[in-house]
Amino acid sequence: MDTSPSTPTSTPTTKPASEVTRTSEQGNGEPIAVAMWGTGGQARVVEEFLGAVGCELVVVCDHDPHATWESETGGTNRICHGWSGFEAFLPTFASESGGRTLYGIVAVGGHDGSDRLRIQARMETLGVRPIAVVHPSAYVASNAMIGPGSQVMAQSAVCALAKVGRGCLINTGSSVDHHCELGDGVHVAPGARLAGGVRVGEHTMVGMGAMVLPRIKIGNQVVIGAGAVVTHDVPDGKVVYGNPARVVKDVSRLSDVHVRGIGPVEPVSPAQGGGAKFLVEGKYDIGPATEE
Repeated sequence: MDTSPSTPTSTPTTKPASEVTRTSEQGNGEPIAVAMWGTGGQARVVEEFLGAVGCELVVVCDHDPHATWESETGGTNRICHGWSGFEAFLPTFASESGGRTLYGIVAVGGHDGSDRLRIQARMETLGVRPIAVVHPSAYVASNAMIGPGSQVMAQSAVCALAKVGRGCLINTGSSVDHHCELGDGVHVAPGARLAGGVRVGEHTMVGMGAMVLPRIKIGNQVVIGAGAVVTHDVPDGKVVYGNPARVVKDVSRLSDVHVRGIGPVEPVSPAQGGGAKFLVEGKYDIGPATEE
């Protein structure tokens, strides 16, 4: 049986960072209207800088019927619960907004990127366009590519010719070096480091402070423990940790990832010297990288 890590197979179609619009998509000076899914820590981190990147948070959504939301930035306190609540909100927004386009961001952290992707896909079926966001202090190279729905958090870096898929989290103080390729739903946790040419499969989490050496291939649905040093390729569906990292078990259920501090974490790159950035579907969209 082939146990080598899977790698994405489609060809990226995204424009590079240098071509991303830095001002309102509305064309009339209005900020971009954003619906955010999630009320936890990741949502708070995203809310804090949305205004600085030309966005207006108009509603917050959560599956939890008991979830509450009180803005920490003087923004909206409007919340809806579940898909029925969100679907009921949409015609209200349409009538109140005068025809503004509604964009969506799934601010859900943790290990399972498939959750973000499922929610993002459902929002798209309802006519909500995914938006990727980059913190003002993050560095994204002008020829890097970021997929819709991805979040590049404070003081993180996405370097030259790196490719980041849909719904990824590049978390606080982490780095994705040159020629890295990340599949959809990847979470690079705070302080993690991917050296040049690393390839990461879909729905994988690289734990806090982990280091992945150059040109390593990491499979789909892998969990890399906090502080691990990855020196060899990792097959699909494995939990690895240690220095050097070793396979300790299969990822057979969600509880498997709650070992040695790997559990849910929050998201960000060196200052780029410019202003804040927001990225809209079609301007910073990429599919998985082509296999060599």
